[in-house]
Amino acid sequence: MESKDQTDFLRQLFDCWDEDGDGRLVLDEIADPFVALDLAPDKEFVAHLLRSLNPKLSKKEDDEITVSLKEFIRIFKKDKFSSRFDFLSIIRSHEEKKGRIIFIV
Repeated sequence: MESKDQTDFLRQLFDCWDEDGDGRLVLDEIADPFVALDLAPDKEFVAHLLRSLNPKLSKKEDDEITVSLKEFIRIFKKDKFSSRFDFLSIIRSHEEKKGRIIFIV
């Protein structure tokens, strides 16, 4: 996926996961899809993953972890993350199966 397509997809994914529409993802909004897709065993693992990918979160308690759209895109576009997982393809497939088709323009 090219950089602009990836960014567009991540924006759409963020909006889809932002259940309350407040413009920030809390840990549960990120962890639930990860666990459902078997990308993580539990919420604590996702918290650890987020802290390792974003040093600003390292001192926050689980219930204090929030991620803005800008941070979300920066975290998930990182080479060290995307090179280990075909995360975007897995998420896209899952969202399409749930009927929440995300279009890349």
